[in-house]
Amino acid sequence: AEWISLRPDWSILLAHVARQLADDVYLSHLELDRSTAVSTNRTTTSAPPAEDGDSPYVLAVGGYGRTQAAVSAFVVQLEAMPLFEKVTILQTDRQQLMAGEAVSFELSCLLGGESPENR
Repeated sequence: AEWISLRPDWSILLAHVARQLADDVYLSHLELDRSTAVSTNRTTTSAPPAEDGDSPYVLAVGGYGRTQAAVSAFVVQLEAMPLFEKVTILQTDRQQLMAGEAVSFELSCLLGGESPENR
């Protein structure tokens, strides 16, 4: 059916995000959604319109890092990816995890950059 061929292969996006992970960061959840607004720490800002007139996609990323520096390095890696227009840190928090402490994080990644195939 034609509608299947028009759907993006999101596994490519997930593979690119997974390549940015270091040994001291792991993901607990990912959620992809169309959004007309991108939520930031305390405000909501309008996302730029997509070229085809549809709302842009936002990838919500959550996980843990051993340190705040590890989380920050992961965010920098994501920001450097041409796929994302903007990466926003929504929340970080120290939490007890297994036998030690970790830094939990929630990110919002606005898609809209260049496809890796077009680089």
